[in-house]
Amino acid sequence: MDPSQDNQRGVIDQNPFSPEAMAVAARFLSTEAEQAKASEAISSLSRDGYCVIEGVLDDQQLAAVRKEVDHLNEQTPASGSSFGGSDTLRAFNLLGRSRAFDPLAAHPLVVAATEAHLNDQIQLSETSTVTLGPGQSAQVLHHDDGCYPIPRPHLPLMVSAMWAIDDFTVANGATRVVPGSHLATEVDTAADTVPLEMPAGSMGLWDGRLVHGGGANTTGAVRRGVAVLYARAWLRQQENQYLCLAPDVVAGFDRRFQRLLGWCLYGSHTGVVQGRDPKHLLT
Repeated sequence: MDPSQDNQRGVIDQNPFSPEAMAVAARFLSTEAEQAKASEAISSLSRDGYCVIEGVLDDQQLAAVRKEVDHLNEQTPASGSSFGGSDTLRAFNLLGRSRAFDPLAAHPLVVAATEAHLNDQIQLSETSTVTLGPGQSAQVLHHDDGCYPIPRPHLPLMVSAMWAIDDFTVANGATRVVPGSHLATEVDTAADTVPLEMPAGSMGLWDGRLVHGGGANTTGAVRRGVAVLYARAWLRQQENQYLCLAPDVVAGFDRRFQRLLGWCLYGSHTGVVQGRDPKHLLT
């Protein structure tokens, strides 16, 4: 065994909950090189609370995702709540229903930006389609990490990615954001917003504390998007990924994707199954 690994094991064995042990056991998915490529997005997330990255999906990838979104929408009723949108279709558990969304969820750029912004292990929290129909009114302004009852201000807990499957414009309901609101002590649901206009194939990223909301679709066509939410690995996932995907399905993924889904330890001793890393259940 490498002497350095032996020393690291000793740090964990002595006190698995010490800061030193937690640092040794950190399991990041992205490399320093990948985070360097995402440096502009990381800076924008920290400063403004959001960013837009254009040209992430090529035409072939976009066509494949668009086809699958349309297929799921055929099986999806309109949302039953005003928050979800009476003229909006939201299909959930995308990874449990199609492999077409895997490249989006595990895209190196979004994983690197999210890990660097949170400076922590991350896990997939929720996936959904967001298809605004003609006439859909604007969504109430909110912040995604409101699902966690932690008073503001607090450290960043989540990063949300919105993939533009169609062009996002003011007219068809581009997401509206309140720049800098991720650092605000209170949530202002009447604040001025700016639209995240972006061409199809782009990705919008925002800090979970950022105040935002879907726009109004005043056109005669639908506006399709795919939302992928990530959270610190010690928080509960909004979508229970352990039940959304059967273990035999997860076993077919590469180890990096398994870890993104939460099939790993956080730190040195959180998430164990019979005292062991849950990955042993996938062999």
